[in-house]
Amino acid sequence: MKNLWIRLRLLFHRLLTTSRFGYVWIALIVFGISLAIALPIRNDMQSFYSLFNFNITDNHRLRYLIIGIVGMIFIGGALMMLFTNGIQRWVERIREGRKIFRCISGHYVMIGYNRMSINIINQIKLGKGTRLLILTRKNPMQIRAELQNILTGNKPKHIIIYAGGRDYIKKLNLDKAKEAYILVESNEWENQYTHSMAMLEEVAKNAKQRPENDLLKTNLYINEMTAYNMIGQLDMPEFDGIEHLDIHPFNFYDTWARLLWSHNGRRNADDSYFYDQLDFEPIAGTDKHVHLVIVGFNSMGRALWQEAVRIAHYPNFDEMTGKNPTIITVIDPRAKEIKEELLAQYPDYPTQISDIKFEFKANRIEDNDIRQALVAWAQDEDEMLTLAICFSDADKSLSTALALPEKLFFSYDNMQVKPKDAEAPNGKQILIKNFSRTRILVRQSVRHALDKLLDANKEKYVNMKFFGNYEGAFSKDLLDDYLAICVNGIYSGIGKDGKPLDADFYNIDRLNAIDINAHYEDWKKQWQRSSSEQDKHATRYQIDHYRSTLPFLRQGCDNVTIDRLAQAEHLRWIAERTLAGWRQVKDGERRVNDLKLHTDIVPYHQLSEKDKTKDGNVVLFAQKLVQAQKEHGKDTD
Repeated sequence: MKNLWIRLRLLFHRLLTTSRFGYVWIALIVFGISLAIALPIRNDMQSFYSLFNFNITDNHRLRYLIIGIVGMIFIGGALMMLFTNGIQRWVERIREGRKIFRCISGHYVMIGYNRMSINIINQIKLGKGTRLLILTRKNPMQIRAELQNILTGNKPKHIIIYAGGRDYIKKLNLDKAKEAYILVESNEWENQYTHSMAMLEEVAKNAKQRPENDLLKTNLYINEMTAYNMIGQLDMPEFDGIEHLDIHPFNFYDTWARLLWSHNGRRNADDSYFYDQLDFEPIAGTDKHVHLVIVGFNSMGRALWQEAVRIAHYPNFDEMTGKNPTIITVIDPRAKEIKEELLAQYPDYPTQISDIKFEFKANRIEDNDIRQALVAWAQDEDEMLTLAICFSDADKSLSTALALPEKLFFSYDNMQVKPKDAEAPNGKQILIKNFSRTRILVRQSVRHALDKLLDANKEKYVNMKFFGNYEGAFSKDLLDDYLAICVNGIYSGIGKDGKPLDADFYNIDRLNAIDINAHYEDWKKQWQRSSSEQDKHATRYQIDHYRSTLPFLRQGCDNVTIDRLAQAEHLRWIAERTLAGWRQVKDGERRVNDLKLHTDIVPYHQLSEKDKTKDGNVVLFAQKLVQAQKEHGKDTD
């Protein structure tokens, strides 16, 4: 009976909030219930009529019958007014987000509502008793209307919206929830980091009743890039109850940077829209080098810069001569200030990161000198040029892309046609179109209908793609830490049931003998409870680099190539450590983790043979990890 009452309440909520004719359906339900009650006494209606008339004589029966009917109308009207008033107040509470459903369980929770919400909801599986509770300070009726207009299928029917602040978190049944999303709403007076930590503290406090082994997966969204970087620099505060949360921070800009430079081939399951890697052509054994040009160094530009610094390390770099470095060029009128900001935040990046050349040009992309430089880079056969236009103004980004020099898209050659060529008159000059290899990325907040522009100009814009839209800014793939958990578990040296692991990265045979999935659940608990947020970030970025090395491994590698891949892995590690604030020890110093001093931040050729072997094994082990992930039921690369 209790479950029937719960279902009936939720049905009324759904009808009143998502159905245009909800009142009609409720009226029909109430009429049906009344009819069901009245039918059993249908045979006693004659007795009821006699009782109603008090055995009055026929002369007065009609008069009293009329009086009785009128009385029933007035009494019934009063009762109906009370009933409808109660229904109206109930409806208002539901529509204004003030009605609380304490019976919900096995649900998703979204605290805050912003531009990321729709994309997240689209990737949540709702239905069959699984609902989403949204807690927001915004107008629930406006949000509900937006969801009904944008979402497809029956998803709006399974969404319940509460209106309130931090004090309402305790009403979200977090001890019974399946997964939670914490989003920052733009009207908050606190800065994003402070606000996010305060919300996280409330979630932790209200998840304390969860079973010990049932951690609440809590996805923490921080929109500002500077605030998100603080998450990687600082460990999570020790809130009361935080041990009951499995926290996954994510950021709009960082997500797009990782999608572009690492997870680029996974945008759509049907491969209908994907992004090329920075090394979009075979690079091993050649003199080619990656050149990334970032136009507009805002939050998006910073994210692309940081991710490129972490992963753009390739096996053809010559450490002894400095030949074939990756080049990252920033074009922005504020280039001087940007360079100083980066030096203040990462003071050792120009000296410790040896295989990347950093350039800052205080120009506009429209300047003639820059346009000529772009053409020269595009025409250099050894230059693997990617141009990322990052302006937050969508119109400015698109107009800038369309106004780029024509030679970034294609060029013409005059070719002499031989007399025997039947397609042209004797001796006639014809133009042969040579398409540029330059990859052009254009930031757009909405991608809808823009693809038609590219389809209409397939030849010219064959290498131009749009990125940065909110529809694609949430990826559950990036929140899947399977590979990072496995790598972290091996580094820890602890395996299943807390026993020492008979393997490490110094011995590839023992590594390959590990049954990864047999240890995974224990490694997962260790990751959730013990690993610092700094270590988690570092391991995730290591996995991002794996996706750059896998193509080399699949082609088969000799010892020379493996050694070069090991060098690239070591240089990647130095870059990641440098951005995390670590620096090389100086004369007389020793390794001190608390001071972020490390003895291995040295050129690859100065490492011991043992450490070189370790870096090579880290790379080789990527294939086994990917295979284990497939066996674990995950879709990988």
